[in-house]
Amino acid sequence: MAVILPEQKGEQGYETAEKLRKAVERYSEEIEGLKITLSFGVSTLDNSTESVESLIKRSDAALYEAKKRGRNCTEQG
Repeated sequence: MAVILPEQKGEQGYETAEKLRKAVERYSEEIEGLKITLSFGVSTLDNSTESVESLIKRSDAALYEAKKRGRNCTEQG
């Protein structure tokens, strides 16, 4: 799933993803026997981004890096 945050710039998207990840992590500790985690790959559309497809590819690569690091983390791409 992709989430587009058009009003956020630079590090704001990363910070939003981290807030959501941490909130889910805290909530899942309250559910007996169930641990839910999220991993995010975040990238920013800027002048160096050639297309939406390249933005998605960078986000996807960052997501796989987050999962490779052990999951439950956010990676900037």
